[in-house]
Amino acid sequence: MHLKKILLLLIHLLVFHSSFSQSGINGLFEQLKKERFFPKQEEIANQLYDSLELSLKDLPAHEVLSLIDPEYSDHIRVLNSTCDDGEHSRQLSVVVLVHPNYFKQVYFSDATSLDEKSSYAEEFYPVIQWIGNDGSLRSKKLYARKDEKAPGSEYTFSSYRGTKSDFYEIHKLPAGNSELYLLTGIIPSDQMPALLSFFVLEIKDDELNFDYLAFEGMSPLLQCTIYDNTSPDAYFNYFGYDRKKHRIYFKNLKREETVTVNKDVYRSSFKILNPEKDIEIQLEFDGAGFQKIN
Repeated sequence: MHLKKILLLLIHLLVFHSSFSQSGINGLFEQLKKERFFPKQEEIANQLYDSLELSLKDLPAHEVLSLIDPEYSDHIRVLNSTCDDGEHSRQLSVVVLVHPNYFKQVYFSDATSLDEKSSYAEEFYPVIQWIGNDGSLRSKKLYARKDEKAPGSEYTFSSYRGTKSDFYEIHKLPAGNSELYLLTGIIPSDQMPALLSFFVLEIKDDELNFDYLAFEGMSPLLQCTIYDNTSPDAYFNYFGYDRKKHRIYFKNLKREETVTVNKDVYRSSFKILNPEKDIEIQLEFDGAGFQKIN
């Protein structure tokens, strides 16, 4: 048994150093920069995504960033937050891998393609890092997709956990004995709409639960479409989060904009929270989850 543990440790070290050494990570970024076609582009991005998750189990986020050449630093975004509610204090970091999707052109972007003529949408691959109760570093991808047969069906569907969002805020929720966090994020679209994401995760026994039914008792994920291309960040005019009241609010919604909660992990059906085309909507956290309020 002792020998087995040593062998597993050696394998882990070999995989880590080969996948996320300084030369290795920068080499992958260089490939990603040159590759403009799927599926190869996506394969390279997924290799980087795997390497990020693995490396964040061994190194703090800032040390992982130090392995990346400044030339590629715009491919990584980091969100740090210490969430303290008086009883629990935990350092969380979300590291987001960003790369241009050369299939999708955008209206608004500071980045240009290799030919310096077109700008393209970005893809986001987020990983969360947290410190366990024993002081060790832990990490997990915030997005996963796999093909599986739905219960009672002979057909194969894609199931999803989490979301491919560019997260920019972390809020600790007052959930009693549960440890819940609200992550807010954006997925700027290729043209329109932008997709706003609100995702609740639970840390339980030092593990992440991506299946906490936080919104309307149905899903950990709430989303809203925003059709506005008047400026690159126009979508910020349509939503917000009240930290004191623990409320998510939407305002100035137009007729075609919807706030939705998925009903299953296959995201094949969903509940629309503004079926009457409300201009404003609010959801309040009641200690267990977010519910729409009048």
